[in-house]
Amino acid sequence: MSPRTRARALERARASGPVPPASLFADPPAGYGRFSVSTEVAGVPLADAGAALLGWSLHRAAGLRVVAAGPARAGETVVVGVPLGPLAWAAPCRVLAVVDGPDEVGFTYATLPGHPEHGIESFRFLATPGGLLFVVEAVSRPSLAVARVVPAFADAAQRFVTHRYLAAARAL
Repeated sequence: MSPRTRARALERARASGPVPPASLFADPPAGYGRFSVSTEVAGVPLADAGAALLGWSLHRAAGLRVVAAGPARAGETVVVGVPLGPLAWAAPCRVLAVVDGPDEVGFTYATLPGHPEHGIESFRFLATPGGLLFVVEAVSRPSLAVARVVPAFADAAQRFVTHRYLAAARAL
């Protein structure tokens, strides 16, 4: 993706309309699926894991293309490209919140129009007595017509990408 194409994708995403609220985690409406997965990450300091997460390196290590103006910050827009052969499906998101504390680093983003899902997703590293725990949580429903017609495909795609996030975290 050329710098010009990346810039246009980011500008279109920034101009997108309303985002799903973070309250979806607490009270998802009918038709929304919820999942939470985690994996232990050994031998990596929280600061290093957090820098990889907030700087989008973890998403890139999961095989995604990321267009962002900088690290994850509340209110910032990011376009995550989901590779489809030599092309990528642009999945725009807006960061709702960032946590950068002594025991937890992460962020929550909401999907924007054009994303194959409608909802929110959270990525967090938590310091535990045994090391780090990487947690991915989401509440979403298919938003594109093709995903609504074949929801099993949308679910499989989401599970595949989530598995890649977990593998990237373990490989830090």
